Amino acid sequence: MIKKKLVTSILAGVALAAGASISHAGGVATSYLNIKEFKFINLDTGTKLRVGDEITFVGQVTNDGDTNASLNGNSVSNDNSAPASPAGLDVDNSCVGACAYVENSFSYITQPTDATSTYAVGDVLLTGSSVNFPGLDAPDADAKLLAEVSLEPGDNIGTSSGNNVGVTGRIEFISSITAGVQVDYLADIYIRALLSADLNGLDSNASSSFSINILNTTTGASVLNYSPNAVNTGRSATIPGDDFEYSLTDYSDPDTAARTFQIVAGNRYQLTIDQAADANSTVVPLPTPLLLMGVGILALGSTRRLRKAS
Repeated sequence: MIKKKLVTSILAGVALAAGASISHAGGVATSYLNIKEFKFINLDTGTKLRVGDEITFVGQVTNDGDTNASLNGNSVSNDNSAPASPAGLDVDNSCVGACAYVENSFSYITQPTDATSTYAVGDVLLTGSSVNFPGLDAPDADAKLLAEVSLEPGDNIGTSSGNNVGVTGRIEFISSITAGVQVDYLADIYIRALLSADLNGLDSNASSSFSINILNTTTGASVLNYSPNAVNTGRSATIPGDDFEYSLTDYSDPDTAARTFQIVAGNRYQLTIDQAADANSTVVPLPTPLLLMGVGILALGSTRRLRKAS
């Protein structure tokens, strides 16, 4: 089983004016990333690499995962660990606030829907395998990752900070063959950053990333450094009223050369896969009295101009 490392972090903060009523305000930051049908293909045979026949794992390969979240000083954390296998790894979601999220649903807010409740949530699920095992053609690997912050308009929630999920695994293997290998996968991505109009700053931002690094530890040479631009991206809302999104479905990187590498019989390799999704929202609602004062100033200015004109 290959290494899978997924790290998700969510940071949300709200500063409220003491003693003032709050006008409608809110923020949403969402990052969903699904790397699916992920596998390593032997270009000589056109089939998925097989443990035992073509590569041999060195040592125990495991996936370790954890999730944690905090909102207004309340924290939740979960962790899990399992041997690398087609069964994958399921880490319970972490959610703080008004949590209606259903485990492994990977549901999230999309345009044009605004925040309807206040929460921070993160979830991760790994299934399948990027390589086959002796006597077993495993389903392709599938890694789902979600990070989302929702700050409901007018919700007096104080401050919230800290939500992250992660899965880390490491693999070393010895190759029994000399062959070209290609990374194959499809990606679904949804990123959104929203600041509603009645805000006094600051920003909402979300991003995703995915990279694969392979080192030939026999020679010390780097074999593959793969980080596709289409997946390593983000959106940021910094002006009240901003609502940006980025979406891809079944994305396949056309640059096959960038995701192709060579393995040599008898050489030892270290494989690292990093997948991350981050969502952050910090909003400072504008107190209603200040909004009313602004309206009054505008009205006064209009009245004076009318009197002068008459």
